[in-house]
Amino acid sequence: MVFGLDAPWGLGKTSFLNLMRRHWEKNLDGKYKIKPVVFNFEPLKFPQGENLSDRFIEETVHAISKEFPIPELTPLLGRYSRYLRGLSSVTIFGFQFGINDYLFNDGYKLQLENFLQREEVKLIVFIEDLDRISYKEAKQILYSMKSAFDLPNISYVVCYDSQNMLQNMDVKFNQKAEARCSENCVAIASNEAGNTENLLEFLEKFVQIKVPIFIETDELAKYLSALMMRLQERLFLNYKEEFVLELKAVIEVMLGIKNEQYHEKFFDYLGKPDNTYYYEKIIRDPRKIKRLLNHIVFLDIKGVEYVDGTDFLHLLLIYINYPHVFRHIYQVETGTTSGYFARGASDKNEEPTEKDKAYYAFKRGLDPAADFLLEQIFSRDKYKYQDKEDIEKIAAKFPGNLPRYLDMITKQRLPPEESSHKYQLKVIDDIHHGTLTIEGLYQDKEELLGDETKYGLLWLNLSNKIASISKDYSLQDADNLILRLISYFPLHSALEISDINIGIRFELPIRLLSILDAVGWDFKADRGRHNTPENLKILAHRILGLEKFEGQGIIDKLLADQRGILGLYDLMLFRLYISPDRSGGYFNIDRALLTFRESYRETEPFIRTVDVMQEISQTVFSKFAELYIDKEINIFAEIDSLSLDELSGGRTEYIKNSCTVETITSAVESTKTKLKAFISYQLGSTKEDFGIGCGFYDLEGSSHQQGINAVYNDYLFNLIFNPEKSKSAHQYFLDYLLINSGSTVEYNSDKRVLRNDVYKDVLNTTRLAQHIETYKAELIAEIDNLATQDKQIIINQEAVTYRDYKHDIIFFLEENSG
Repeated sequence: MVFGLDAPWGLGKTSFLNLMRRHWEKNLDGKYKIKPVVFNFEPLKFPQGENLSDRFIEETVHAISKEFPIPELTPLLGRYSRYLRGLSSVTIFGFQFGINDYLFNDGYKLQLENFLQREEVKLIVFIEDLDRISYKEAKQILYSMKSAFDLPNISYVVCYDSQNMLQNMDVKFNQKAEARCSENCVAIASNEAGNTENLLEFLEKFVQIKVPIFIETDELAKYLSALMMRLQERLFLNYKEEFVLELKAVIEVMLGIKNEQYHEKFFDYLGKPDNTYYYEKIIRDPRKIKRLLNHIVFLDIKGVEYVDGTDFLHLLLIYINYPHVFRHIYQVETGTTSGYFARGASDKNEEPTEKDKAYYAFKRGLDPAADFLLEQIFSRDKYKYQDKEDIEKIAAKFPGNLPRYLDMITKQRLPPEESSHKYQLKVIDDIHHGTLTIEGLYQDKEELLGDETKYGLLWLNLSNKIASISKDYSLQDADNLILRLISYFPLHSALEISDINIGIRFELPIRLLSILDAVGWDFKADRGRHNTPENLKILAHRILGLEKFEGQGIIDKLLADQRGILGLYDLMLFRLYISPDRSGGYFNIDRALLTFRESYRETEPFIRTVDVMQEISQTVFSKFAELYIDKEINIFAEIDSLSLDELSGGRTEYIKNSCTVETITSAVESTKTKLKAFISYQLGSTKEDFGIGCGFYDLEGSSHQQGINAVYNDYLFNLIFNPEKSKSAHQYFLDYLLINSGSTVEYNSDKRVLRNDVYKDVLNTTRLAQHIETYKAELIAEIDNLATQDKQIIINQEAVTYRDYKHDIIFFLEENSG
């Protein structure tokens, strides 16, 4: 008798065999004169190329001889075995020994049949993994079993997966169609070799009773729950851990397990009927579930709690089941070229982009299940996310997020917990509820003087959320928060080196503005905040240093003596971002600054940037004049004198231990160039649009005759560029020309552009011409000197050398001398 155990790999065929073995050993012992024997034949243990027909004969004969030590049986088996081996030279139907019945009408086989019947010798043969060898080898074994060992008292249990055997046949199959119905998605395959035997009909020649194995969904649910419990114990996680429960819920939906706790949750769409076919193929058996969870254990589940669990599982399933697809994603998204998997949110009504075309071209020809997994990640709609508001920070389909997922899976390299979005939101909630303080986060000096990621995220998330919780902030609370943030500016790095995550100082003025706009104005305990002009006055006073804030305003705080030239840069950023035409959206601050216009009416239909920026621009320049012009302090010299420690907020040791000398030098020089360009432009520019400069205004009043620009030109030409005041004056002037030259992109040029119109927003053309006429010979000599020294300036990470621009600068001087 031949039984066929037909089930996919991993569904428990071996476990079922072991169960049968234990049953027979227990229940048949003593029932027969000789104890029945169970014998395993495992074709996979033999080297590829072995004649499995011969091996099957040898193994079977050896098992009978070993397990039944009957004197009469051994020589009989020996003669029969030699007889079978003698037939190995006969080739019939392409196999190495004969199949025709008459070949076995020999006395040897008849003697063996009579003996086995008389002695009641019982042998049960398990033939495993028939589907994991070639179709040709499987046929050899089955023909041997049928022809050579079709003997009394010997039964066979043949294990295979008919679907897998179908794929192993030496013929080509074509995926003909996918027929969708209401309950499933069925793959229909067509056999293109018309003369090939139908597999199922072929198996029916040998298998009398087919025993398929099915696993009940309830049993899968129990198995998954037991594994998840073990997973939590190994990782010391609480059973209610959010991410663990999310993973379990998503896996249950994939497996078709119904759980009322998760009914109508965001991942319900995973259980759509059309998805069932794919999930059954990818995950729906105990071995595949266990393999998936083992990978999760290996990756340290505690470290990935902040990612989207559904995206994480689908990527992990690609990694496990389709490594070539995952490898391609990794290469495309982490290499030097622009990736096309993480394309973010796209409008389906728009024409496909080049990235869309590349993505769909890659998917063409993939296994349908691999294609399905990709679509679940990279074409997932917004409504299919739990945290819809935060999908751009969490979802794998957005470019900035996908590398995190890939690194977690391939390198087990996880971002620090404090850099995760969910962790930061929890920090903000803890601060709001008083269980955590901002001061406490800054207490660890060693941590503070390193990576700034967590501090950048702290102020980003706090400034984003504070408007929604402003009612919980009294005016005193707001005072404390604002002053604390300002006090932390010098603790952070103005030097931007992304590889080691430093450089958040110049983000802080924006965070300060968001907090000011939300809670920096009058608060009534019984009525909350109402942004009437009267209530907003305190906001203007706070910024400009008026009335109760006299000498203690934000402008005063940012320009405090110990802050030096970096404090001036902080202030110029703060002033610029207030400008309405920069789209800062600080409505309350804009309204507050407008109250200083005598002609202001609350009913005015729109806010004019010129009006909003007048008072703060005049106040800022007045403070600058007091601190730098009146005292004849050269801002260029101040910038050049900045040390690495001052620029980095005390992170010299961290930077030197993490970066090359070349990287540090480039970052320092680039930052100093940026300071010179930005401060000078903001103070002197007369340009009215996209961030109006102080130079547009007069020192006081509303006539806008650009009086500030005239004073700033006096400061530049009489102090900074004056060789009688500084021995470096000519270099400062030439540096100014290069630093503020027109970019190659803006002017569509191969080189930076030095033209009069490039400088006219800040430099008075008459003063410029007079200066060049007066010092032209000295300036040309200085150019020769700087070119000989191979002096360079770093502008936006680009090295601009005097040697390359020597003739361009001289030509400019000749063209613009008085």
